[in-house]
Amino acid sequence: VFGVLGAPPTLDPYARRATDLTLLLARPLYPSLFRFQPDGSVAAELASSLKVVPGGVRVTLARWLWSNGRRVTARDVVASVQRAKRPSGFAGLQARIVDPRSVELRGRTTGWRRALATAAFVLPGGRGQPARGVFGGPFVLDKHVPGLKATLTSNKEWAGDPHLERITVQFISSLEILVELLERKRLDAALVPSSINLDERETIRLDFASSRLPRAVRAAMAAGVNRTAIEAGLIRDDGRLTNVLHPGPEDRSARGAFFDLRGRRARPRGEILLT
Repeated sequence: VFGVLGAPPTLDPYARRATDLTLLLARPLYPSLFRFQPDGSVAAELASSLKVVPGGVRVTLARWLWSNGRRVTARDVVASVQRAKRPSGFAGLQARIVDPRSVELRGRTTGWRRALATAAFVLPGGRGQPARGVFGGPFVLDKHVPGLKATLTSNKEWAGDPHLERITVQFISSLEILVELLERKRLDAALVPSSINLDERETIRLDFASSRLPRAVRAAMAAGVNRTAIEAGLIRDDGRLTNVLHPGPEDRSARGAFFDLRGRRARPRGEILLT
């Protein structure tokens, strides 16, 4: 029994609403071409071989079955690549079917094995639809009660040994309740993120007011903020960064709200503010 803070809005790792918790729950349910080992090394999973070709690589698939007994094919890989978005290593790649068990991947990357092990899940037909009950990892989703829990049971079609018959993931609403459940031994383990309750925060501040730093130094520190990491880790598909204080009509898009690293953003729900 494993406890986590919050609940995933979706279990589809390539959906627009996917969160880090979605990716965490996807790992035991969906296979990847390559997978990270506990020591950080990369091992083949779906891939039986990888060959460098001009502009990319050609991957031949091992004989792998979905939980419904059907084979995993190159079509599944290509469809997954087409839907993938960051932080997936599939994001930005071009893929084409060579034959039912081979696919060519092209793109700007040098560490192909590590990229193809990074949240690069292969989904049946490229779609993560738990209601259909088709999975390819060591576990299948046996039951999902949104906002409460997800129960995973071992996949009978998986070639390896999952070591456990059942995993129950409980979605906990607060850190206090999570800690109490651990103390009472109602949970065997729990994941406590380094930043919690981000959905409840209105502002993330980097405040130099009492630092007495010169303006040039403050500006240099603000410029050194990794905006790409903030956008990928916090903003995701809920909006995008902008470099102007108050985004005008020409800066808006249909995707949603804006987060401004030089002042308050135009909408009241959440902001990143550098002062």
